Amino acid sequence: MCCASLLETVTVGRKQRSTRRQRGYCSLASATPKSENTRPILSHYVRDILIAKWGAQVAEDIEPLEVQKWFNALHHKEQYEWTTVSKIRGIMNRIFKVGIIHKKVSRNPVDGLETSTKTSYKAIKITPAQTLSILRSVMENVLHFTLVFVVAATALRSSEVLALR
Repeated sequence: MCCASLLETVTVGRKQRSTRRQRGYCSLASATPKSENTRPILSHYVRDILIAKWGAQVAEDIEPLEVQKWFNALHHKEQYEWTTVSKIRGIMNRIFKVGIIHKKVSRNPVDGLETSTKTSYKAIKITPAQTLSILRSVMENVLHFTLVFVVAATALRSSEVLALR
């Protein structure tokens, strides 16, 4: 089976599965509902990264060493963070596991491969005095003050604050 066919079959599913997908389920992990934000990201990883690299190859012919070299190239040449490479590895691993269950492939070339999950992220820490100073600087705008106060009081991430309605 062509790898693109495997990837499309496992992640997008067939027409008879459309009602489950509409309820927010993804055939990659059919028991787990996927959020509105997760589905397009998953689709991006599959279509723009996995199919772009492996789509023309026969899934059975993909060797683990070839995949490991590709993971390293994603980090070193393509400048992907290790956490992103690890997500891609996880998605590819699940695709092949589902492919094995559905008898589309006989082995998983990602099985046993590892990627680093080391990140360069550094949290920005501010003191209570700095927080108070920031609050004082936005006092004249009630909306800004409320926003900064909510973030300071709840430790919500910026994406979570922006999602508030």
